[in-house]
Amino acid sequence: MNLIKKKSHMNLKVMAMSSIKNILRPFIPPIAFKILSRGKKPIGTQTITYEGLFDSFEAIIKSYGNQPQYSTELARAQSLKNLRLLINLYNSNTDLVPGWSSTRFNFISSFVSGLGTNDIGVLDIGGGYGETYLHLKQTTMKRFQYRVLELPFAIDQSKPEFLEFEEIKFCQSLDDVDIVPHIVYFGSSLQYFNDYKKNLSEAMKYQALFIVISDTPMGKVDTFACAQVNMPGIVIPRWVFNQNEINSILNSGGYELIHDSSNYFPFHNFNNYPLNYQGIAHKNVIFMRKNQA
Repeated sequence: MNLIKKKSHMNLKVMAMSSIKNILRPFIPPIAFKILSRGKKPIGTQTITYEGLFDSFEAIIKSYGNQPQYSTELARAQSLKNLRLLINLYNSNTDLVPGWSSTRFNFISSFVSGLGTNDIGVLDIGGGYGETYLHLKQTTMKRFQYRVLELPFAIDQSKPEFLEFEEIKFCQSLDDVDIVPHIVYFGSSLQYFNDYKKNLSEAMKYQALFIVISDTPMGKVDTFACAQVNMPGIVIPRWVFNQNEINSILNSGGYELIHDSSNYFPFHNFNNYPLNYQGIAHKNVIFMRKNQA
């Protein structure tokens, strides 16, 4: 797969660093999930988000059994309704009402606003239904070439809703990406990719000026897989990363860490884990390419 489309980048300088409950609640990016066959349903809980210490997604599936497909017809219908509401708010010049996920959107918006150019290319890997684009477009006053890499069902639903937005396109494969991005963005999605090392490697091949990872569990413990169990009727495999490992992977590809912050969600925590795991945080990290010539 040829992931590199050679083109010179403009020089950028970082000038500043630093759902609606029902609307944004479903939006863990759909591409992030391994689509599993139907089977017995575990009992979901609203008080525990993560449980278990596993060495692979396969071990989680074996432990819990095959789970229902994440995106049910009902969930897809609700996601489409939510997207239409967001677009209506945007088109009516109404602020997109904040919810708990706003931390993620505000983080990337603040970063993009501080970039010293008005034209920005973004590859949003696991970008859901395009919600991040709407937030960026409303808050940053920038012009975009915005590409969302997603699963077919998410693209089929969202693409018709963005027909009047020329800046955003949806892609099923990295081969379909037709821009050279300034930013490769993992918006709380990297942890749902089984082969996350491969995904980071592919992201680095674009030689984007920045790789941004938001709202992703990281800590000082060794990387492990766990089960996300806060959604009734389904168990979702996901990684919790050793932050030094992520830093090392990106450092080896010519990127250096320039921003590191944590989000706070009282309902997404590791308090049910041993003490040394309770320091895990949902991190926002920005890596900048070292050589920008």
